[in-house]
Amino acid sequence: MWRVLVDCQYSGVWGDFLPVACRCGNVGDIVRILCPCSVGSSVVVLARVVIVSKCGDKLMRRIVLCATVILLLVTKTSAAVVTTPSDLIPGDQYRLAFLTSTHRNAASVNVGDYNAFVYNAAIAVPELASLGVGWNAIISTHNTDARDNTGTNPFLSSGVPIYLLNDTKLADDNNDLWDGSIDAPLNITELGGERLSQVWSGTITDGTASSKLPGSLQQLVGSSIGTEVTWIAQATHTGFGPFPFYGISNVLTVPTGLANPGFEITEITGGAFPTTFGDWTGDVSEIVTAQNSIIPAEGDKMLRFLNTSPTGPAFPGSSSDVWQLVDVSSLATEVTAGRVAVEVSALFNRVAGDLETDTEFSIEINALDGVPTDFLAQKVAGSELAISTTKIITDGEFWTWEEAGTSVLLPAGTEYIAIMVNAVENTVNDGVAPEFAGHYADDVAMAVTIVEPGDLNGDGLVDAADAGIMFGNWGSTVFGYFDGNLNGDEYIDAADAGIMFANWTGDTGPVGATVPEPTTSILALTALLLTFGRHRTH
Repeated sequence: MWRVLVDCQYSGVWGDFLPVACRCGNVGDIVRILCPCSVGSSVVVLARVVIVSKCGDKLMRRIVLCATVILLLVTKTSAAVVTTPSDLIPGDQYRLAFLTSTHRNAASVNVGDYNAFVYNAAIAVPELASLGVGWNAIISTHNTDARDNTGTNPFLSSGVPIYLLNDTKLADDNNDLWDGSIDAPLNITELGGERLSQVWSGTITDGTASSKLPGSLQQLVGSSIGTEVTWIAQATHTGFGPFPFYGISNVLTVPTGLANPGFEITEITGGAFPTTFGDWTGDVSEIVTAQNSIIPAEGDKMLRFLNTSPTGPAFPGSSSDVWQLVDVSSLATEVTAGRVAVEVSALFNRVAGDLETDTEFSIEINALDGVPTDFLAQKVAGSELAISTTKIITDGEFWTWEEAGTSVLLPAGTEYIAIMVNAVENTVNDGVAPEFAGHYADDVAMAVTIVEPGDLNGDGLVDAADAGIMFGNWGSTVFGYFDGNLNGDEYIDAADAGIMFANWTGDTGPVGATVPEPTTSILALTALLLTFGRHRTH
């Protein structure tokens, strides 16, 4: 008689893990088990024996995974992933962890292979790819401890809270992760579903390598149902699997967000320059519903630009500017390190009009120090720390909205930013109210990303792909950080290439892998730097 632990499915609903006694032969045998599901009648299912222990033995009960098909794992239906924990506030830092929904062997002794497996699983999910961070495997190899591979060594850093992708906290910090227990089973996959399986580990409870490591015939595995020791060190597995892996992100920061980004809350948007955070205000404008055959791009309302000053028509007056100030002081540490990039975008539309109808809109980010009440004085004095602007000429097709966006790396000392959307009098500057016949903005979006300086495509590397982006925009005066303007000045030029060179990693795989010696890619970047540095485009 053997004692096993099973999970079973009845009419598509998963029951609890239940102890079941059965007679069976060797590991690998296929057996039939009467599974007394808690959600319905008992059913007979097929199970593949992974490891069992004899009844009465003091050995830990092992897992038999069962389903209506023969598998080495059980996965519940996927759900939406949560990438920003609900109990955190803007500026708070955290990490995310997941169990891979796919599996592979553990025959390699190279931790980079397992990091790559986890990283590729994460970036295949749009919600996780958009975070723009690296992902590493929680696994030890012959020359790397799991806690060092993942940057969670409590002797080097206290760390930050770690969450599952279902908004459940896994651990309070690095010490809590490696103190012998976790707050919840690490069983949520990158797809948001629940997976019940043994997991490659090679790691003991303090995060260091065991004697049974990947690449060996006998390897230590964890269990995705465990919260005590067994989550990371549950059993010895003979052979190379396959099993899934635990993955963990680099440090993330809860982004600072815009208020009323879709203009769904009616507020007075004109009459004065902003002096507080979280309100749209500036030149004369208003929040409206559908009009002039133009339907809001998002929700039921949109912003309409009217005049080029806070009080009415201005002549000469060039644009109707509407601003919102956003506090980023909570990101001071990362801003000082030059690692905070802000990206904004908005949708614009207008009436077709005639030959005198203005066609231009723009969106802008200003980085500033001080307090919001200083904003107007700083704009008049031109004392912004950085400005990034993108202009767009619209087609006048009322049934389509057109997007413009820009980005900037916040300079050290930035305490708040000003986001501006506007309509520009680029055709006729008449000073007659309303100065714009039917010009609108909607769906303003802002993203705050912690970046590695020079990583333009968000893959965690600074390599030839990023250099290609930069030099494709060389000499430009209109693009933002993610287009290659790394220092936020007037041009994409040699100064920006110097920043990229100083942070070069090369094509080394996911963040967490060892950075190699300089490669031909770095030499190529140096040649480009020397060449383009002599020829600035004006």
